Amino acid sequence: IPRLTCTVTNESGQQTKSVNLNLGGCPFVYTWNDTVWTEDNNILPQSQDEGRQGSLTDDYYCLYTKPSLTADETYRLAIGEFEQEQSFIDLTKLIIVDHPLETDITVDDSGRVYQFAKPAFFASAQMDTLDVLKMLFAPDSVTVEAEANSKLEMSFQGTSQGTDKWLVLAAHTQAKDLKSGSVRAKNSEAFTDFRLRANQSFVWVPVHQDSLSTVMVDVLWKESSTIDYAELSQKLELPFTVTVPELLSAVHSEEGDVMQKLLVEDGDVMTLSPNQWVTLDFRAPRLAEGMERSFIFASKGYYQLYQNNKANTSGVNDKNIVSEKPKDYALMQNSPNPFNPSTVIQYQLPKDGQVKITLFDILGREVMVLVDDYKTAGSYSYQFNADRLSSGVYIYRMDSGNFHTSKKLTLLK
Repeated sequence: IPRLTCTVTNESGQQTKSVNLNLGGCPFVYTWNDTVWTEDNNILPQSQDEGRQGSLTDDYYCLYTKPSLTADETYRLAIGEFEQEQSFIDLTKLIIVDHPLETDITVDDSGRVYQFAKPAFFASAQMDTLDVLKMLFAPDSVTVEAEANSKLEMSFQGTSQGTDKWLVLAAHTQAKDLKSGSVRAKNSEAFTDFRLRANQSFVWVPVHQDSLSTVMVDVLWKESSTIDYAELSQKLELPFTVTVPELLSAVHSEEGDVMQKLLVEDGDVMTLSPNQWVTLDFRAPRLAEGMERSFIFASKGYYQLYQNNKANTSGVNDKNIVSEKPKDYALMQNSPNPFNPSTVIQYQLPKDGQVKITLFDILGREVMVLVDDYKTAGSYSYQFNADRLSSGVYIYRMDSGNFHTSKKLTLLK
């Protein structure tokens, strides 16, 4: 498996960066084209919504940059960090959709796949008082800048009556964790919120409209955004196939094989701290003749701000590292692992209570108690110094209320 050391670019031309990929920060997904890694977009933005902080959240995202088929008939992706945040991921899937060449596909927040064609004629577009029709007519990097509280008014002609209409925008925003705007048909009271991501991608928003052949749409912008293209599409019912290919490998940059953590939705999460990533290989199904292939990346997890409460290395140090109240119990994989002689163990509590973390040797004999204290709800970081222990594999176990779980760590001297 190739290591993540390359120049990373986004095919939309947005946020191109050169990276020596010991990566750092919030979760982004990358695609491999057998030569370089390409940064596609951020994932799990919903985990920062009010009421969701610290709880596992589903995210479905149509890849803007499609992965290439490797020589061994696989698709290769990666998840990495680029900001001072920490991610906890319980499940990843690649969803492959094969559909007719003349159609496009999208996916909603529940994972349901929709198929569309472009039936409407783009008649007019005005951003506040500026005519922007020519700037939005094609995905050509000629963009329109929308400021917060501005309005984009568009009209589309020749639409079929009685069919589902969806507004399609190719756009991006710096406010990747926030709702970017709202869409409504002209004179309608029904607004639909939408969210853009950090790099350019397509966002599809339902348009609730009457049976007129001309549809007028308002977009009210909540955050500053960049728009490259707009269209009105119509839902279709042509045959298409959805396949979830087998995950063949998942290799963490420090922990090694983490495939079992990502195969099943079981609360046993994979942790990505700054300067960490995981590469994923998926088996490629056969593409039928006359069909086009699109890709959806599905993940379940969340991320939180990573605060640098550096523990000293002289002994025990146990600090609360995030301010949001978690929704679940969790014990994270120590990092780094293997280690010598110091490593960090992170854990979280959704409510106040007694917590105990005990270290055992590989035979199950108790070596020492790392944490045994009453804690308020929150996320914690414990720095463990194993200077007095011998090299080997150990097991650390967390007990709090009815929650019990354990993980392995490796000390190499």
